[in-house]
Amino acid sequence: MGNSHRSAADNRRLKWFYQHPLVFIGSLFVISISLIVFNIYSVANAITEKSAEQYAEQYLNALAQARATYSSEVVARVRDHGIGISQEYRTHEGSIPFPATFSIILSNRISEGHLDINTNLYSNYPWPWRVDGGPRDEFEAAALEHLRENPDEQSYVRIATNNGVRLMRYARPVIMQESCVGCHNSMESSPKKDWEVGDVRGVHAVTLTLPVISTVIEERLSGTSLLMLGGTLISLILLAIFIRELRRSLRLVEAYARETEATNLVLTKTNAAFSRFVPHEFLSYLRKEKIIDVSLGDNAQKEMTVLFSDIRNFTTISEKLSPEENFMFINTYLEIMGPIVREHGGFIDKYIGDAIMALFPHADDALNGAVAMLQQIPNCGHGEYLNESALRIGIGLNTGHLMLGTIGETDRMEGTVISDAVNVASRIEGLSKEYGATLLISQATMNRLKHPEQFKYRCIGHIKVKGKTEKVIVYEIFNCDSDELAAAKLETREWFEEAVNCYETGELEKSSALFRRCLEKAPDDSVASSFLLLCNKA
Repeated sequence: MGNSHRSAADNRRLKWFYQHPLVFIGSLFVISISLIVFNIYSVANAITEKSAEQYAEQYLNALAQARATYSSEVVARVRDHGIGISQEYRTHEGSIPFPATFSIILSNRISEGHLDINTNLYSNYPWPWRVDGGPRDEFEAAALEHLRENPDEQSYVRIATNNGVRLMRYARPVIMQESCVGCHNSMESSPKKDWEVGDVRGVHAVTLTLPVISTVIEERLSGTSLLMLGGTLISLILLAIFIRELRRSLRLVEAYARETEATNLVLTKTNAAFSRFVPHEFLSYLRKEKIIDVSLGDNAQKEMTVLFSDIRNFTTISEKLSPEENFMFINTYLEIMGPIVREHGGFIDKYIGDAIMALFPHADDALNGAVAMLQQIPNCGHGEYLNESALRIGIGLNTGHLMLGTIGETDRMEGTVISDAVNVASRIEGLSKEYGATLLISQATMNRLKHPEQFKYRCIGHIKVKGKTEKVIVYEIFNCDSDELAAAKLETREWFEEAVNCYETGELEKSSALFRRCLEKAPDDSVASSFLLLCNKA
């Protein structure tokens, strides 16, 4: 079904392309041109921003080197000749400006010849005479805070727009050098006197106007777009001629697709019909995907748990019903039981009249499935056929190796299971009728249970199974008994199993006494009643 849906969707898309090819191609062209233009703008802007950042870095490096050279080569030397360092250097003879003042003067002089660049050297501890020595805007404040908190970082960068003009804001820290610490900490007018080498004492920021490249790019793109448009129009004309021929071919493809879809629908329905007769699980064990892949003699060996179930007194029930009512009764019952088997990981191998034979890969799943089947008996809607009398079933389980395969002849074959384990499961189900039990399992199944503690059970002995030379140890599972009866069976389990051992060893008097003792606690224990009758007959 999923493949048919995908095929229909593919056909619809193919039909749309068939009817609107130029719209599709034209849309792809527009999208492609837009992506190309966007990519060119993105690359150009990225290159511009990277170049501006490198320029800003080189510019501030040059200013820093000039300031450092001024401090080490000029300030240090002039002091030895009686020349002072003063902010009032213009009015005081025999004095020169501070290194920071020199750097500001130098930056301003350079900026005068470059209208697209602006610098500022600032700090949150400016000298008292420097009225505008602090941050001038939010970017400068943020840069100072960030670089002071992260002294190892070399820069703080932001792209901004002012009146439609894109700007590069670039800031780098000014680190306190050894030659400056003494001066800043000793001067009486210094706003901070505990500077250490390596402190970020301020920030040198530069603002660059990014080059306007949009107009140039647009001019180049316009010419390129016209060339591409002309080439595309010619291509579309040629494509229209090609599409006319393609449509002729597509008509044939559509006809073939309709035939294929109809064939697939028939095959899907056929496979679904076959799956009702041959379980998909059976095919998977034979490593076949489809029923048509199966050949006579295909087989596989597996260890599985076999379940047999049977309706008690079905012959008597069927005699009271018409043929139509018989089929309605059986189908109502199986409509409930079949899904339970599948929900617990098993599959139904065959229906034998009112009996079910099912296979499970795991013993725990098989036993849980059997318990679920018994629990659903009250919901089988059998009252209209049985005049509200109780419907009862018996279930037998056995685990062992078996052969799944196909038997028959070339023109008529069927899937089947061949194994002694199947025969034993069928015989154990028959014993459930003989002993009045609803659910019996073999020792082999008990041994394969991963969680036996989930079940209420007791051993009913070593029982001779028809067709077997060796006796089989059989257990009764009574999870589906009433709470009162199940509790009584658990309470009397030791007496019951001792009574069974006495019966098997010929101690009939002791066995009878123990079974009667069990029945005193659990009067409705049908299995104990059956054994007591056997003791009395022996």
